[in-house]
Amino acid sequence: MSTRAPESADEFLTGLKGQRVLVTAGAGGIGFA
Repeated sequence: MSTRAPESADEFLTGLKGQRVLVTAGAGGIGFA
């Protein structure tokens, strides 16, 4: 996961969408899933 601060709400949400796939597949959905 990225540790840098999001520059906007849209960027933050886009990042979550990308991370959700990785988190769900790699960590059983713990966290942002």
